[in-house]
This record gives sequence, C-alpha cells and structure tokens, in this order.
Amino acid sequence: MTRTRCPPRTAIQDRPPWCVYLTMIVGFSVLPALTWARADLMIGLEAPGNANAGEDISASLTLNVINRGDRIAQGTRSSSNGYMIDIFITRNSMPTGYARYDEHYFDGVLLKGGRVSNTDDLPPRQRAHYVSSAILPTDIPPGRYQLCARIDPGDKIREESEDNNTHCQSLSINLSPRLIPTLPRFEVLLPEHRDLELGIIGPERGNLGPPPVTPETPVDTSDATRTILEDGSIVLKWPDGSQRHLRPDGLVAYVSPDGTVMSPIALQVQGADLPELPEALNDWGSFLSSDLLAILRNILTDAEFAAFQQTEADKDYYQRINWRLRSIQFLTALEGDE
Repeated sequence: MTRTRCPPRTAIQDRPPWCVYLTMIVGFSVLPALTWARADLMIGLEAPGNANAGEDISASLTLNVINRGDRIAQGTRSSSNGYMIDIFITRNSMPTGYARYDEHYFDGVLLKGGRVSNTDDLPPRQRAHYVSSAILPTDIPPGRYQLCARIDPGDKIREESEDNNTHCQSLSINLSPRLIPTLPRFEVLLPEHRDLELGIIGPERGNLGPPPVTPETPVDTSDATRTILEDGSIVLKWPDGSQRHLRPDGLVAYVSPDGTVMSPIALQVQGADLPELPEALNDWGSFLSSDLLAILRNILTDAEFAAFQQTEADKDYYQRINWRLRSIQFLTALEGDE
C-alpha cells in the first residue's frame, strides 16, 4: 500500500486516520520553588527593667512576632503542630526545647503563665502581637537577670533560620524590704535560726527581748534612735537616756540613764589556746559564710563581685564572715540610715 504525505495541520478534516502529529510541550516546573520556601519566625520582647519577686509583670510585657520567610507559619489555632511562645528567666542557662515551670526559682525556669499556647497563623511578611501572664517566682533572689522570650521552642515550624527565635532583655529583681533586718542582727545568726529566711528591714521594729542582767532597760525599740559606728557596732538610744551597744563580736553593753555602764568582762587564760568550735557549730559557720557570699553575688555585678573577692583574699575565716556581714549591711542600708 502506498502512503502519501499527511496534509497540513489546518486541514484536519482531510487527515487520513494513519496520520500522527507529534507535539513538543516545553514548560517549567515550579515544584523546586515551593519546596525551598520556608517560614522564618522572629520575636521581640518589651518588658520592665526591674520587678519584685513574685510580681506579675504581664501588664508591662508585650511579645512582637514577625514571619520574615516566604511561607506561612501555622499557629496552634489551625494545627496541632503550630508554634508556641515561652517566657523564662535566666542568668546563664538557656533551656533546650520547651522551658520547664516550677514554683521555685532555678536558672532558665518558665514563668508562671508564661507559655503562649494559643497562636494564629502568620503569613509571610506579617506581624502579630501577644500578651501573656508572667509571674516571677516568689523565691527568686535579688540581682540582675535576663528575661527571655522564645518562639517555637518545640521546633514545630521548618524555618530558614533558628538563630533569631530568642530575644532577651535585662531585668533586675529588687531587694525586698520584707527580708532580714539590716545586718548585723546577731540574734538572727544563731545556729537555731539557721533555716530562717534572711532579709533586710528598715528602722528597728522587732523586739530584741529583755536584756539578761538589766530588765529595767527599755525593750521596745520603736522609739529608739540607731547609730552604726565605724567598727560595725550598733548603738540604740532611748529618749530617757538608756543605751544599748551591740558589738560585732556579739557582746552587748548597757548604759542606764544615769550613765552607769554594764558590760560582760572577757577573761583571758594565760598560755591556753582558744578551744576549737564544736563540729556542728563549725559546719554552721561554713554554711553562713557561703550564704553571705551568695547574697553578695546577687547584689553585685560580675566586675564588682570579682573586686570584692580580692578585698577578702588576706582575711581569715572569722574576718571573712565579719567582712561579708558589714559589706551586706553597707550595700543594703535603707536611705536615711546612719
């Protein structure tokens, strides 16, 4: 059988059934562009510069979120794999993944109510603002910290970069006026008071208790004036002329209105060494020394703390305790104290 050439494409009605036309389709796939596109979440934090332990700082806290990527970032309202936001406080440690909440402070603890778990989808180049309850631990020590917000701590969103998911700012925890009296308050430092919370209060309000040898000496200190001498001694003076002198070594001298001074007498035994402290008291002294250093560490900056440690390098065990007590007294003295 003889076949002739197929007629032109325009003459379809005249095309024999055996004619086949080849068509070349040229196109471009957009699949790679869709595959490479990713979200890129970034967070900003606006918060107060200082606060008190146990305070809810939510009224002064705002979270600003932006998706700088080319793909939508799903929130938890539309997906079980949506992003969340954590608010935590730290000095050095950054939590891995979701921050952990506890009622007691530790480095990197999630604030109470500090997780934003109800979030919106965020399209490319769009912003969102969130507020959240954020209550500081009641037992967080005073000092300088970093308050941080982290978006997508569970790593639910595939992002162009994970390096911009955390933003921190400095937060100072104030020294609470409800903590221990201005040091030294020697009766608070006895071993039986070892587990009591130490803190700073203002003018003498507590009852120091009746003196052992002069019951006529006034006990109420609310109307007494207080003077702190250079050696660390505290002098309490009442309107009737009575005085009480509290020395750093724990000895107390009493002065009656007529000027009579009553004071314990220290006896020295020739050729005898001072006895060693009982083991339990010695351990307590070590705990006290460490606790005092921890209080100073919370009050001072890193540079100030390093300088302070140099000042006590040549001091012995008892001198260090006395030096730390007097340093805390100076650093925490309320305005108007002498």
